[in-house]
Formats: sequence, C-alpha cells, structure tokens
Amino acid sequence: MEQAGYFQHGKRHGEGIFTYPNKDVYSGMWKHGKKSGQGVYVYNATGIKLMGEWSEGLIKSGRWILPNGVYYEGEFENNKPTKNGNLRPLCRDFYFLGIFYEQALGISKTQTLWMENLFKENQRKSQ
Repeated sequence: MEQAGYFQHGKRHGEGIFTYPNKDVYSGMWKHGKKSGQGVYVYNATGIKLMGEWSEGLIKSGRWILPNGVYYEGEFENNKPTKNGNLRPLCRDFYFLGIFYEQALGISKTQTLWMENLFKENQRKSQ
C-alpha cells in the first residue's frame, strides 16, 4: 500500500492519494479515514473510473467512466448508478455494455434493464 497526504488522529484527513493492495488508486479528499468530498477512484483491473462527490467512503454523485469513453453521469447509491442519471455519449452497442455491467461490475438485471431503457430513451431524443 502506498499513501501520501494528510492525517489527523492516525486517519487520512484532507487531500491525499492512496494505492490499495490490488493497485486501485483513490486520489482526493478524506474525512476521518473515509473518502469525502471531491475525488477519483481508478480500478486497476478494468481502468474504470469513479469521479465525483464522495461521502462516508461512497460516491454520491458524479461520473462512472468506462475505458471506451462511455460514462454514466448522475447519482449513486452504494457505489452503483441510480435512475437519476444519464449514459453519455450514446453507445451503439448496449448488449456489450449490459453484459459488462452484469458480469464485470456486479450490477443486477434490474439495473441493467433500467440502463437499457435509459439508453433507448436517449437514442430517441437524439434523433
């Protein structure tokens, strides 16, 4: 584990960078040892980024950026997208995204179906 930044009472507090044993990296603000405020979490294995506003160690709003440039922008609950957001830019290959969401990221069928409906709605709006 690698870390750089500020500490208060033995816990990360303020701006800092932390590299986890699996090589994931969080860079941003901490409060009492938990991610809090603006920050970016990068998954080493997939290159996926979670970027935005954090509270109590979880992302609350921002972007979930896939390596191919497609991203979800909106609200999160338990580090997963909610229905209060959008996929951007429009992706022509939702089947691949659906499989990716379900298998690689552990998103449920319900969330995947919601994302597919959102994708189709966004396509209709752009035509």
